[in-house]
Amino acid sequence: MERQDFPVIAEVDVAIVGGGLAGVAAALESAAAGKDTLLIEPRPLLGWEATSAFALEWPGAEEDAEAFPAAVRSAGGARGSRLDAPICELVLERLVAASGAEILFYSTPVAVWRDGDRIGGLVIGNKSGRQIVRARAFVDATEEALLWRLAGTLPAGPERVRGRLALFYNHVAGDLTGIMLPTVPGVGALRLQPSVWPGEVAIEFEGEAPADGWGAPNALARSLRRQIPSVARALRDAVPAFSEALLTHTGREPFPVTGLALGLDAAHPEIRNLFGAGAWLADAAGRSGAGELPARWRVGKGVGARVAQWVGDAPLPGLPPAGPSPAATEAEACDVLVVGGGTAGAFSAIAAGCEGARVTLLEASHFLGGIGAGGGIHIYYHGFTGGIQDEVDSRTNALSDLFGATQRLVGFHPDAKQIVLEEMATEAGVNVIYRTALTGVRVSEGRVEAAEVASPTGAMLYPAAAFVDGTGDADLAAMAGAEFELGRERDGLSHHFSQAYQMLDANGGIRLANFDAGYVVPTDVTDLTRARRLGLKHLWRDTYTPENRLLTIAPLLGLRQSRQIIGDYVLTLDDQISGRRFPDVISYAKAHYDNHAFDYENESDEAALWVWLIGAWHDPFASEVPYRCLLPKGIEGLLVACRGLSLTHDAHMMFRMQRDLQRVGEVAGVAAAMAVEEGTTPRRVDVRRLQEKLLRSGILREEPVVSELSGTVEGWIAALDTPQPKEAVWQLAHAGEEVIVPLREVLKSGTERARFWAAVVLAMHGRPEAAPELLRCLIERAGVKPEGYRTVPFWQSVVVLLGRIGDPAAVPEIARLLQEPETTLDGLITAIRALGRIGDPQAVPAIQAMLARADLPTERVFQVSTGGRPGVSDDACWALELAAAETLALLGAPNAALAEKHLGDPRAYVRRYAERVRRMSLVPIGI
Repeated sequence: MERQDFPVIAEVDVAIVGGGLAGVAAALESAAAGKDTLLIEPRPLLGWEATSAFALEWPGAEEDAEAFPAAVRSAGGARGSRLDAPICELVLERLVAASGAEILFYSTPVAVWRDGDRIGGLVIGNKSGRQIVRARAFVDATEEALLWRLAGTLPAGPERVRGRLALFYNHVAGDLTGIMLPTVPGVGALRLQPSVWPGEVAIEFEGEAPADGWGAPNALARSLRRQIPSVARALRDAVPAFSEALLTHTGREPFPVTGLALGLDAAHPEIRNLFGAGAWLADAAGRSGAGELPARWRVGKGVGARVAQWVGDAPLPGLPPAGPSPAATEAEACDVLVVGGGTAGAFSAIAAGCEGARVTLLEASHFLGGIGAGGGIHIYYHGFTGGIQDEVDSRTNALSDLFGATQRLVGFHPDAKQIVLEEMATEAGVNVIYRTALTGVRVSEGRVEAAEVASPTGAMLYPAAAFVDGTGDADLAAMAGAEFELGRERDGLSHHFSQAYQMLDANGGIRLANFDAGYVVPTDVTDLTRARRLGLKHLWRDTYTPENRLLTIAPLLGLRQSRQIIGDYVLTLDDQISGRRFPDVISYAKAHYDNHAFDYENESDEAALWVWLIGAWHDPFASEVPYRCLLPKGIEGLLVACRGLSLTHDAHMMFRMQRDLQRVGEVAGVAAAMAVEEGTTPRRVDVRRLQEKLLRSGILREEPVVSELSGTVEGWIAALDTPQPKEAVWQLAHAGEEVIVPLREVLKSGTERARFWAAVVLAMHGRPEAAPELLRCLIERAGVKPEGYRTVPFWQSVVVLLGRIGDPAAVPEIARLLQEPETTLDGLITAIRALGRIGDPQAVPAIQAMLARADLPTERVFQVSTGGRPGVSDDACWALELAAAETLALLGAPNAALAEKHLGDPRAYVRRYAERVRRMSLVPIGI
C-alpha cells in the first residue's frame, strides 16, 4: 500500500478510536482542553455498552455529578441505579456535539503507519474505501485493544469469551419482589433488573463460547441470540407475571463479562503517541470492576485529560515510504461470499447454503435482516410473497406470539426476525461473520476474486468462487469497477432517508414511527455520519416521560436509495408500468411509484407526468424482473442482490419493497450456487434451469402475474376526452411516430380536455406544436389540479413541458412567475429550470431580480409515513439558489459566487451539486 492509495480524511490533535463510554469521555476531556478531537466508531452510535448491548446499571445514577449520568437524569432517563438506553444515545451525541469534538461513524482501523516510535497515520476502512487519519496522539478505546493489536504488541487473546444479553419486557404484572425465575437448560442463571419506566423490566442471562477471533465474538453473539426463545418460553410458562407481558426489544450485542486483562499503564510501552483507554488496561483481579459503566467512563476521562496535556505542541508525525502495516489476513476460500446480510443478502446466503454451497456471509452490523430487522421498518408495505421468505415470515410470526406481540404489534417483530434469520442461516450451514465492513475488492481480468473488509481484528481478505453484493448500496459492484448512477439527474439527490424509532402506543403495543429526516449521500461515510446525527437530533426532547419515551432507536438509517448499477439490462419505469415481459424473468415486483419527493421539477419529466399531471402516484402496478438486472455490465463472478440492482432512478421507486428484495436475494443465492456447481460465472448459468428451480420454490409462478398494457392508437386517442385518461396518456407518450398525426388532429378539432391532453403527449414527444395549448393553460392560471396524491395545478405542470419543448414564446409568462409572491418554492424552481431548458438569455434579468427578493419561500417539509409526529422541515435555499446559478450558466450569465457560497455546506449532496454548478459557471456554455 502506497501513500497515494489513500486520501487523508482528517488531521487532528487527538484521534480516539472506539466510541464506547471510555472513548466518549476521553473525547470530551480532550476537546475541553482545546484540542482538535476526532472520535472514530464502527457502529452508528456512541456508548455501545448502554445503547446497543443495553447494559444500563450505573450505581448512584440519581446523584452522580458526572456529565453523562447528570444529563441522562435531567432528561428523565435515570431512576435508582438504572439508565434508559435511547436517552443515553441521544445524550451522548449531544455532549460530543457541544464539546466541539467530531465523530466519524461506520469506520474501523485496519493498519497503522509508523513513523519511528510514533504513529504517523491510522488507516481506517469503511464503505467509502480506506482513508488515513493523521493525529498527534491516538487513543485506543476499543473493546478489543485493536490499535495495540495492529501495532503488533498485543498478546494472544482468550480462548473463550463470556457475555451477557438483555431482554426487555413491558406490561409485567404484579409485585416482583422475591420473584423466582426459572432455570433454562443450556442457559446461565436469569437475573431480573428494574427499569427506569413503570411496567418494564430487563431479564439478563450469560453465556460462553469460543472466542473465534476474540475481537469479534461471533459465536457468543449467535449463541446468546438463539437462546432467546427458550428464555421467553420459560418465563411465559413458569412466571405468572410474564404470562401477558410483551417482549419489546433485546440487546443487539452481548455485553462482555470477561475480556483482556493486561495490567498496563495507559501509555503504550513502545509507541510514544499511542494511549489506551479500555477495561483491558486492568489486571486480572480488577478486570470485572473495570468493565462496569462508571469505571469505563472514569478511565476514559482520565486518559483524555492525560493525552491532551501530553500533546501540547507536539508536531504531527510523518508518513514514511515504508507504508502501513499489517497486511490483510487471508481467510479460507468459500464457494459463495455474500457481502451484506440485510434485506436481500441474508436470503442470498440462506438460499445458497440450501443449494449445498459453502457460504460465508459478511455483515457490518450485529444482526441479519437489514431495514426490517434493524431499521425500524418492521412491516411489509407492498411486494410479492413466495420463496424462502414465506418460511421466515411463518417462523417470525410464531416467535412473535411467544414474545407476547400478538395483537400488540403492526407488522412483524424485528427481533424475532433477527433470530429466525440467524437460525435459518445456521441450518443452511452459513458462516455468518458480523462487524465486517467492505473496504475494497480484488479483481483479475474483469472477474471478482476476493473482498477486502475491515473487522475488529483488522483487515481481512475473503476469496470465493462467486460473490453476491447485498450491501444495499452496491458497494461491492462499485469497488469492482461496475458502472453506476447515483441520484437523480438534475441535482444528484437520492431518495430521502428516515430515522425510525419505536414507542408504546395508547394500547400498550409496539408502535413504529417512521419519518423522512433529510437527504444523504449514502456512499460518503462522513455524510452518513452527519445524517445519523441529524436523525438523532430530530428525536430529542428536553424531558421524557412514560407517555412520550422511546422504546428503541433504530440502529440503521432508513436508506431508501443509493447507487443503481448499470447491468446487462436496465429496468425502466415504462417497463414496469407497461408490464413488459422478459424471457429471463426470475422474479416480480409490485408497489406504486413510492417516491417521497414533492419537488417533481427536479425529478425526470416522466416522473412529473406520472405524478403531477396524471395523478398516478398511488396507482399500483407490477412488473417482471429480468435476470440481467442482477449482472453488473462488464464484471464477472458477481450478482447484485440489493436495492442497487440495475434500474433507472424512476424504476427504483417501485422496486424497493422488502418482500421483492428478499425474493431477489434468494434468486441471487441460488444462481451463485449454480454457477459454482456448473464451474462457470453467474452470467453464464443456465437461466432456464434457474427458472425451473424458482418455479419449485415459489419465486416464479405458472400463471401470469404481470398484465401488459394493451390497446390501439384509436382507442387511446378517444380516451383523451375522458375524465381519467391515465393509461391512454402514458401509452401515447411512450408510443412511436404513428401517434403524432392523430394527436395533431385532436389539437385542431378536439374538445378542450382532449386538446390539453394531446398537447401534453406531444410535448413528451418533444413536439413544438404542443406549445400554444400549454401556454394557454399557463396564462389562465386556473387553480384546477388533477385528482390524486402530490399533484399540483395544471399550469405548474405545463411549465415543465414548455421547458421540455424549448418554447421561447413562453419565456415572458414563465419569467413572470419569478416575481409573483404566491409562487411556491417548487413553482419557482420549476420556472427556473424551464427557462434554462428553453435557453433564451432574455430570462436572465428575471432570474437575477428573483434572487434579490427578500420574501423567497425556502422551507420544505418532508413526509411522515407513520407515527403521527410533525414533519421535518428543511431550509431549501440552497436548492433554489443553485438551480438559479445553473440556469444562469446555461443562459450565458454565470454567477460562480452563488455556487461557491454553498461549497462549505456540511451536507455532501449540497456540496456536490454546488461544485457541479461552479464548474459550469467557470466555463459558460453560452447560447
